[in-house]
Amino acid sequence: MTEAERAQISESIAALMGLRFPPERWSDLERGINAAAGELGSPASALLERLAASQATRRDLQVLAGRLTVGETYFFRDPATFEILEREILPELISLHRHAGYLRIWSAGCATGEEAYSVAILLDRLLAGEDRKKITLLATDVNVNALRKASEGVYTEWSFRGVPAPVRDRYFTRTIDSRYAIRERIRRMVTFVYLNLAEDHYPSFTNQTNGIDLILCRNVLMYFCPDVARRVVANFSRALVEDGWLIVSPSEGSPLMSSAFQLCNRTTAILYRKSAGSSPVDGPMKQAEAGPPPMPPPERPGPVDLPAPPPAETADPVADAPEPDLRQRADGLYREGRYIDAETCLDGWLTAHPEDPEAMTLLARALANRGELRTALHWVEKSLRVNKLSPGRHYLRATILAELGAAGEAMAAMRRAVYLDHDFVLAHFGLAMLSRRRGRLRESRRHHQNVLGLLEGRSPGEVLPESEGTTVAALADMLRASVSEEAT
Repeated sequence: MTEAERAQISESIAALMGLRFPPERWSDLERGINAAAGELGSPASALLERLAASQATRRDLQVLAGRLTVGETYFFRDPATFEILEREILPELISLHRHAGYLRIWSAGCATGEEAYSVAILLDRLLAGEDRKKITLLATDVNVNALRKASEGVYTEWSFRGVPAPVRDRYFTRTIDSRYAIRERIRRMVTFVYLNLAEDHYPSFTNQTNGIDLILCRNVLMYFCPDVARRVVANFSRALVEDGWLIVSPSEGSPLMSSAFQLCNRTTAILYRKSAGSSPVDGPMKQAEAGPPPMPPPERPGPVDLPAPPPAETADPVADAPEPDLRQRADGLYREGRYIDAETCLDGWLTAHPEDPEAMTLLARALANRGELRTALHWVEKSLRVNKLSPGRHYLRATILAELGAAGEAMAAMRRAVYLDHDFVLAHFGLAMLSRRRGRLRESRRHHQNVLGLLEGRSPGEVLPESEGTTVAALADMLRASVSEEAT
């Protein structure tokens, strides 16, 4: 390619995928395009023509994303970060959730799975035989081939550089071809899901990205254009519970963070913690003063506790709106990711309109997105007492029950949603995921086929009901990735 062609294709990639390729990385871009064309079975020139004309297929973009981002990683990469996780962050979260009963961690941009399994190994050490059923360890990536390898959990010596032999021997078994397979109890702790951070919708019940306590997203944001990276960080803020943690690479931090995050300096690492009550789009974050700030106590606010107003607003969200507009105000706050303020508006609205099932449902969603699952369950069940025939509310109840570890009740609630609406795509998908989680792979595949049949003929960009933004194409990608995982 000429320099002008490289510049043009770099602009097209930025517009279509949000990936940034400055001139010093144009050679990487050209190699990635050639590799993607080979995987697609298409001449590189034809792929370039589709990109230049903005006619690239979703498959084109998926393969390109996998080839243009580096998926190379290894176990316990950056030991200082994992030391802080094992010594400070995970013990605090485990202590908190011994009472709450659930813990949610997300490895965003997991590549071939080494990071996610490293966290699972730390949890195995710290839990020392305690119940792991109420721990969700989600790992997502845009590269389906990497996800397939991650779900297999088999690695070569190259993935263990710097890992002490006793750790490898305890958590892996040697295969007949001299590779290492992670032990089954650790493999089962991680759920691998397809997710495009730049394009797909999150937080969402559909892809399990709501109410997260800890997000690791290292060496990923640097690939995005600044606007896309800021949008990803804002979505992370919405996905995290109050006081939740975000860990990125040191070079990816401060310029992208909003005032939703507090910078927490450590001698060997830089961490970010979500500030309770702030908006994920408040603007530039103030730099923390030198020295580590004191760790906040491991407590969450109650479901309707009102925090101090964020810097961008001086008025109370309830007092600022007339009573007829309070419900609409709650909708807007929810869409902004300001769940506590939305809950406050809904509390005021429900005081005057105690039988409004839509308001109860929105309150349940806001609470669930903050990780307040038991209170969320109370409100969705209360809404069902008003209207027992709502498939969407049965689906919401099922997803909350699943996150609480009540798999049997969740299956029953999901089946109820399907009974009330045979064409409810997300409920069929939920049954597939719940069946797989319980080891019922034949049943899971049957539900997968139901989903594929219901998606057939629909527009890829159509947003699915009850999904809060998940499109037909995004669900199809998740479905294909999960089927690949079942096949391993």
